Amino acid sequence: MERNHTTRRAFIRRSAAGAAGVALSACATRRGYGDRPNIVLIFADDLGYADLSCFGCDDYLTPHLDALAGQGVKFTDFYVAAPVCTPSRYALLTGKQPFRSNGLTTALMPSDTNGLDPAETTIAEVLQASGYRTACIGKWHLGQLDPDYHPFNHGFDRFYGFQGGLVDYYRHAYATEPDWWQDGDRLTEEGYVTDLLTGAACRFIQSSGDEPFFLFLSYSAPHYARDPEGKIILQGREADAGAFPGITDPKRREYAAMVKALDEGVGQVQQTLIDCGLAENTLVLFISDNGPELEWGGTCHPLRGAKRFLYEGGILAGADRDGRDRGSTLFHSRSLPFLLRPGRNRLRGITPRWREHRSDSPRGSGA
Repeated sequence: MERNHTTRRAFIRRSAAGAAGVALSACATRRGYGDRPNIVLIFADDLGYADLSCFGCDDYLTPHLDALAGQGVKFTDFYVAAPVCTPSRYALLTGKQPFRSNGLTTALMPSDTNGLDPAETTIAEVLQASGYRTACIGKWHLGQLDPDYHPFNHGFDRFYGFQGGLVDYYRHAYATEPDWWQDGDRLTEEGYVTDLLTGAACRFIQSSGDEPFFLFLSYSAPHYARDPEGKIILQGREADAGAFPGITDPKRREYAAMVKALDEGVGQVQQTLIDCGLAENTLVLFISDNGPELEWGGTCHPLRGAKRFLYEGGILAGADRDGRDRGSTLFHSRSLPFLLRPGRNRLRGITPRWREHRSDSPRGSGA
């Protein structure tokens, strides 16, 4: 009898797609979501696999993210589609491999003229067309020089945050170039970036009323910043300067302070959902875009590699999902849009507008 040979890449791709259909859409039935649950997708930036205490971090605690994992599902084998920011975000929002992106296979720099093609269909566009309020709050990094690349042209009603790849946490600039926006206008305000993004997210939730919403909360933490001379710096909140006396490495200590602000932000978002009576009908997911910068405080022990590498340290990003069921499963960021596919979803009234692309070509990023 002829044997059916399946490559590792093909197996990961197909099983990941199926896992999304089971792990995400089935939760709508088990947890008792309505037909049109709210969706809060929280994206961390350069957070290492072992940088949460629920994933093995032992030099600081992340109680709010630990609670999210303890109350729901912790995905221990969650692969993102690329080990750097831009292609990982492209795959997350479109459900397509980065090599299909017309050039978004590496992290965009401020001078780059390309971006997310307006012809692409994002998960935000599908939800927006189905009556969801949509907001992108935080880091975009999918094109900034041409307005066609901005969030408004990709399914988001509201945008608050920065368009580039990083930002100073107090000056709100990339080196010397200001990059802070409210919808389509430049904004000048004071505050620590992580706290400002959390506040904007909570206000968006509070203003939702009876309309379903999709919130893409794309934190910059714990990605480094650059000072006016372009030098790389880590920036925790000034109030947290003495919060980790047991950490002797100054970079790790500053990194821990940045993760502390991130963790507290997630806790505030969760509490806002509870206070607004929306928690029982809201799906919350927390994901990192890729692995950490090991030389700037992050860790992914015991995995090999880190950001920029296709070893697991660069693309195995632990993920949490709220819910009452517990367990772990194989999951992949490209699979999120499968929530909306006919025959697999529990989100009624939503009409998918893309067709599935499959390829076993070696060009695919695979796992």
